[in-house]
Amino acid sequence: MDNGKKLLITGASAGIGAELAKLYASEGHTLYLTGRNAERLEAVAGECRAAGAIVETATFDVVDREKAEEWYNGANAGRPVDCLILNAGVMRESEDLGVFESAADIELQIAVNLTSCLTLSTFAAQKMAENNHGHIVFISSIAAIQPLSRAATYSASKAALISYGEALSGHCAVHGVSVSVICPGFVDTDMAAQLKTFKPFQLTSEDAARRIRRAITDKKPFYGFPAPLLWLARTSMSLPPFLRRPLVKMFE
Repeated sequence: MDNGKKLLITGASAGIGAELAKLYASEGHTLYLTGRNAERLEAVAGECRAAGAIVETATFDVVDREKAEEWYNGANAGRPVDCLILNAGVMRESEDLGVFESAADIELQIAVNLTSCLTLSTFAAQKMAENNHGHIVFISSIAAIQPLSRAATYSASKAALISYGEALSGHCAVHGVSVSVICPGFVDTDMAAQLKTFKPFQLTSEDAARRIRRAITDKKPFYGFPAPLLWLARTSMSLPPFLRRPLVKMFE
């Protein structure tokens, strides 16, 4: 991605989103960052500005569709948006196997991880199509491929992003707009810290952000990492249940 592009990142106050913002800031891009924690978001923005980037921040809940669209329209004014990275997400882990998620936790995860991404990406795609230019990036998870028993709704919501991203890409390709779905494995973030499961091949958020940034630059339609965990997830789901179950139990 050349210097001087305009990028929007949701969930930029911590973790992968924050590290992506810092990477792009060092290259001189204009960044529009959003998150729910104003103090942490401004801290990230301060680092990005110190690196020489122009940064605009907005604090709102991505579930609020009107505010999300208003945020996009504000960024899209004048020179249009080049890339929208849909990174915001939440996870509510079941405390123990046999203890089920509450209805409120299920609704929250679907709203943040799925519905907000679908509505904002479609809104952005329509705007980008007007200019025959743009790139939409969904941050999914390897849990979308091999679901985690302790994070059932999270896994399901991230799996839906893969399907939607693939479907949306067909509409977007007609207008010269690219779509990428990126599936990180275990990354050392505040969200992953709550997981009590075994976390093989866990990466730092800085390493994950660098890999994601390369995939975005290459406009890969799908990218999962690290490779050994992606292979393990795909292999597991290809096995019959009586063989898959012992393998899945490692992550419980």
